Amino acid sequence: MTFISSQEYARSIIEEQSRATRLGLEFLQVGANHAALRELCNRKDERYNIALAEFNKADEAFKEIKTESKQLLLESRAAIDNCEPDINQLYEAIQNARFQYEKELEEAEAAGKMPPSDDDIDLRSTEELEAEFEAQKAQLEIMLNTNPGVIEEYEKRKRDIEALERTIQQKQTNAQRVEQKIKKARDNWEPALEQLVAKIGEKFSAAFDRIGCAGEIRIGQHEDYDKWTIDILVKFRDDEKLQLLTSQRQSGGVRHLRMNNKTC
Repeated sequence: MTFISSQEYARSIIEEQSRATRLGLEFLQVGANHAALRELCNRKDERYNIALAEFNKADEAFKEIKTESKQLLLESRAAIDNCEPDINQLYEAIQNARFQYEKELEEAEAAGKMPPSDDDIDLRSTEELEAEFEAQKAQLEIMLNTNPGVIEEYEKRKRDIEALERTIQQKQTNAQRVEQKIKKARDNWEPALEQLVAKIGEKFSAAFDRIGCAGEIRIGQHEDYDKWTIDILVKFRDDEKLQLLTSQRQSGGVRHLRMNNKTC
């Protein structure tokens, strides 16, 4: 039978106690790490829920703004539609032609290209129309001096020119009146809309910034009021650019946020 000395036995007990102590400390460290990790995940879940609530709030506000904007645009359009049909048609034709020409001209100047043709665009001022009238009148006077039989034609053309001048003046006056009505209606609702969108946009951007993303709300203007929009642009990754938020884009962003939380 093998006997163990008291010294060897004591040394064995000390080693076992040291090993048990070390294992106990490691167990306590693992427990502390687990608790810290659980607390970190809970904080991230809380921030995500807050950000999601802010997003839902901003989305509801956006829907309300869009509904109000549509109503305001309908009222503005109704003010235009109440004008006389021929004036309305003339105004829209002139404005559309000028808007298109000015847009193409601006794009050409920015690109350093030749300006677009203005052959089909009447850009003459009132002074230029009056000068044209005087030129036509002088031409008729010359015809009177060279051909006695042209008196009747002269009188007819003179009456036609005078009638045309009155018509032009009336249409210009009516067109100016329509423009003033449109401007007055727009001045009433556009500043309030811009202020409301800016206020919501600040909260929306702050909410997205808290979760490491970026968001922005803009008003998409167009020369046709029916095509005005309120656009929500978001960026869920650092290497992305701000993109228009769609239902598909929203679903992908929510999945991305959830995956980030799960990795915590």
